[in-house]
Amino acid sequence: MSVAAGVAWRRLPEGARPPPEVHLPDALCLIAAALAQLAVVHLRGAKHSTPLPRGELERRLLSPALEGGPPPNLDSFAIRRGDLRAAIDRLAAASDRPQR
Repeated sequence: MSVAAGVAWRRLPEGARPPPEVHLPDALCLIAAALAQLAVVHLRGAKHSTPLPRGELERRLLSPALEGGPPPNLDSFAIRRGDLRAAIDRLAAASDRPQR
């Protein structure tokens, strides 16, 4: 997931990224949290990765990223490439919409 967040950072338009004053590790966690809202996140494990149930995803990834706790180890999570591309496209499209 750290690689996925880095790829998203480079592909997203400037307005869709966290503001420059956010430290890079925190920014990558925020991007990972945004990607997790749009794609299936897998827990990387021994032989197979398994999709994380929503509650487990919130506990392990989203809560620490959004509540300012210690950043989660993003390398424990994975997103498949096709899902990553679709999530980045949706985030980029959402950043192009006018704010209400």
